[in-house]
Amino acid sequence: MRSKAGYWLGGALMVLALVGGTVWGLTSVMGQIRAEKDYQRVDLPGTGTVEMQAGSYVVYVEGPGADVNPPRVNVVITDPTDQTPLALRSYPGSYSYSGTTTGSALALVSSPRAGRYDVRASSDEALGGSAVAFGQGEGLRLGPIFLGIGILFVTFSAGAALTLATLIRRARMHRPAQPPPPFAWS
Repeated sequence: MRSKAGYWLGGALMVLALVGGTVWGLTSVMGQIRAEKDYQRVDLPGTGTVEMQAGSYVVYVEGPGADVNPPRVNVVITDPTDQTPLALRSYPGSYSYSGTTTGSALALVSSPRAGRYDVRASSDEALGGSAVAFGQGEGLRLGPIFLGIGILFVTFSAGAALTLATLIRRARMHRPAQPPPPFAWS
C-alpha cells in the first residue's frame, strides 16, 4: 500500500507542536504578567489594607526606577484582630520587573490565616508615585515554560520521526524491480 497518511499525521503533529508550544509559552508568560497587574498595592508612604489568603506572599516596592535602584522601605503588616505584626523575611536573591509598572522584590511574608491585614509603608527617600505591592507570585516561573518546551520537543520529534519513517517506507516500495540477469546460452 502506498498510503500518504504518515506524511499527513507527521505534519499535523509538527504543526500542533509549533502552534501548541507557542500558545503555551505566550499564555504562561502573559498570565504571569497579568498577575503583576493584579497585585494589591498600598501607596508609599501610606497606610492601607490588603486581603490575603493563608500562605506566602512577596512584598514588592514599585515606582519610577524601582526595578533598577529600589529605595529603602519600611513595611509593617499587622493582623487587625490582635495587632500582631507579621514577620518579614528578606527576599532571597533579587527579582525586578518593568512594563506598565516597575518594581523589585523586597521581602517575603506569610499570613497565618485568610483575612484583611493593615499595612503601613514608609521611606526616607522621596518617592513620588511609589507603592508597596503584594503578590503570591515571585517572578517568571520557569516550570510551565520548560514543560511547554518539553511537550513541543517530544511532539515535534514524534511528527518528524513519523514523516521520516513514511518517507523511507515509501521509497523502498517505489524502488524499481531489478531486471533479471541476462540469459546466457552456452
